[in-house]
Amino acid sequence: MLKNYLLIALRNFKRQKLFTGLNIFGLALGLASAIFIFLYVSDELRYDVMQPNFKNSYRVGITFTNGEGQSFDNTDIPGFFVKYLKDNRTDVIHASRIAYIGYPTSLNYKEKDKIILTEEIKWAEPNFPEVLYFNLLRGNKDKMFENPNSMVISETGAKRLFGKEDPIGKVISVKHRWATNDKEIDVMVTGVYKDYPSNSHFKPLYILNVNAFRTIYGQDFNFFMEGTRFDPQKQLGFFESYVTLKPGTDTKPIKASLDKLAYQLVHSDSAFAASGGKASAFFTKMSDLHFDKKNLWEDTNIRGDKTYLTIFSIIAVMIMFIACINYMNLATARSIKRAKEVGLRKSFGGQRSGIAQQFFLESFMTIIASLVLAVLLVILFLHPFNQLAHKTFAIGSLANAVIIAIVLGIVLFMGLLSGIYPAIYLSAFQPIEVLKGQIVKGKGAEFLRKSLVTVQYTVALILIICTFIVIKQMEQLKTTKLNQQGSQILSIRFGGIAQQDRFAEFKRSVLEDPDIQFVTMANHLPRLNYFGWIGTEVIR
Repeated sequence: MLKNYLLIALRNFKRQKLFTGLNIFGLALGLASAIFIFLYVSDELRYDVMQPNFKNSYRVGITFTNGEGQSFDNTDIPGFFVKYLKDNRTDVIHASRIAYIGYPTSLNYKEKDKIILTEEIKWAEPNFPEVLYFNLLRGNKDKMFENPNSMVISETGAKRLFGKEDPIGKVISVKHRWATNDKEIDVMVTGVYKDYPSNSHFKPLYILNVNAFRTIYGQDFNFFMEGTRFDPQKQLGFFESYVTLKPGTDTKPIKASLDKLAYQLVHSDSAFAASGGKASAFFTKMSDLHFDKKNLWEDTNIRGDKTYLTIFSIIAVMIMFIACINYMNLATARSIKRAKEVGLRKSFGGQRSGIAQQFFLESFMTIIASLVLAVLLVILFLHPFNQLAHKTFAIGSLANAVIIAIVLGIVLFMGLLSGIYPAIYLSAFQPIEVLKGQIVKGKGAEFLRKSLVTVQYTVALILIICTFIVIKQMEQLKTTKLNQQGSQILSIRFGGIAQQDRFAEFKRSVLEDPDIQFVTMANHLPRLNYFGWIGTEVIR
């Protein structure tokens, strides 16, 4: 029976090439769009799932509050917090500290006189793979940080710095205004690791052994890592700090312990404490970092929003719905071509259920053909999509079990939805009326078909209107006064490198240039949502 259904379906496709081609292409466009959207949504919802024990892992922050009630959430905490957790809390399985120090770091490969500047660099404790995903491709994972002055680099980082050369054993001179006190330190490359996926909040291109700071801080290294007070003569280190807890552990007792340490830290700064300053720790689950609306945990200023993911998913369903309705309407519009076939089959004893199965089979065959074309379209446009979405999808991403399940679900959904009306409508034709050339179109069928067309155009118009609104908003942003002057504004990353008490002198010197109209200084660029800690003072 199935063989006969297949033969009939193939003959119909061959007889109606243009009609079949239009159906397949229309469904393929809808499928390809849905695959792209769900690929993005699935990737966002699976943020950081590659991290070991991500369900029981947390990142710890500290909130400082001044006497006026202004608060600042710092996503880095003092190093001695982590030491305390390691030494005193049995419910903490793993804990690791990672230093991220903003502004470009100079990596100098002197053998080939090649220098690159990068901010995609972290200084990590040797045990960081216990709490963060790390796939070492070359090198010894147990010994890669055996030497304090060592580093591992990503595949992309290796290509940027060494090209096609073998990076293992090469020596790099590292220099940073603060991290190395503006001095060069030599570190050896001991490993190459696989590039981090785009849905990992931790994705540096270069990872250095944090113990290399011993070369910089000398006797003050222990204070930098584990100092318990603010000291104007010494640098107290703040770190991105991760902990893995035993399953089912309540974070409240741990937070209470850290709050005592925070109290101790605040009272080491007598001026801040006297003004009513306070501090307290907070925990954020690894799985919540990307969608945290309060704090930005990624250095690349990327934050997820589940509201947008819901909107994107609704759009994907609407696109599939339009494609299915289009197929249904085209199929029923050509019903006269299939009427005699249905009439003859029924006159020879064919059952309505069997005829309905025939049309469902044709629907699924069309969807499968559309799926093949849709996958080809996805592969063809994958690179432009990655650039648009800031992702790193590869062809292998389509073989992900989650994506395969989603695609199969889409195929089943579209196959049933697009085939249900033609199957029910066409299989209902009466043999005697068909063979007499009199196909009676019921009012219900006409109403349903017209309703489907109305819905199709309504959904399409909604999507078009929304698209024009978004385009209009983007144009508005481009034509605002601030943006129009953007090409005339020069921003200099200043930070704490220059002395603020010399800003007035700098401003006077710059304004001597007749082409420069205004000079000002700000804590941060307005387009970013982080404006520095509450204790920052800026001289205008």
